[in-house]
Amino acid sequence: MADILFGVFTVVLGIVLYWGANRLPTGVLTFALNPGFFPKIVAAGLIILGAILAYQGWKSKPTYGEGKLNKELGLRLGALLGLVFLYLILWGRGSFLLNTLVFLFFSQLIMKYRVLPSLLSSTIITFLTWILFTQAFKVHLF
Repeated sequence: MADILFGVFTVVLGIVLYWGANRLPTGVLTFALNPGFFPKIVAAGLIILGAILAYQGWKSKPTYGEGKLNKELGLRLGALLGLVFLYLILWGRGSFLLNTLVFLFFSQLIMKYRVLPSLLSSTIITFLTWILFTQAFKVHLF
């Protein structure tokens, strides 16, 4: 039942995102993509994946005993949410490279990945994202 509800919620979220992307102003350059192009792609992905999740939840047989709360998973979820809120609070303050590197590294530690692979992947993802946005998209990241 949870898959059905979450799938339907995801579809509704995708529809709202697509509607919001349609309300963005059109670009002034004829050869450039409109500002709503990428949000529409994300919204379409949410709609499709949410529909698949809802369908799979509807087709699966109900199982019992899966709804028990797990204290360790709850603590990790709380830590991840706290880390996301801290990252959002620090957005625009400090360095994008440092903030994102620390955020990704601690996210992986919370999810119990090993330290060295976490540090390596966090560093690579952070620098590739920074290079993509500053060089290809010409967007200045704080």
